[in-house]
Amino acid sequence: MAQYTVVRRTTGGTYELKDGEGAFLGRNYAPSQLKLVIEEPKDDNVFEVEKILHHRENRTNEGKFEYRTKWKGYSDDDNSWEPEV
Repeated sequence: MAQYTVVRRTTGGTYELKDGEGAFLGRNYAPSQLKLVIEEPKDDNVFEVEKILHHRENRTNEGKFEYRTKWKGYSDDDNSWEPEV
């Protein structure tokens, strides 16, 4: 089944749609012709850990640690301290 995005609701109660490439469809659709599909958001901010280099106690949150992290595919300049979650 193809998926489309609702662009807007018209004053007549129908919907304008566009396809996955962003092209508008040639006509409007009644709500009875549509099926709601909720898509999980894509998390583009997911990074893979290559290695934990060091750890230390978090100065502001006693009992918690921070980890010096080497990120896969990134240079040592991008290494960072990450909090325990």
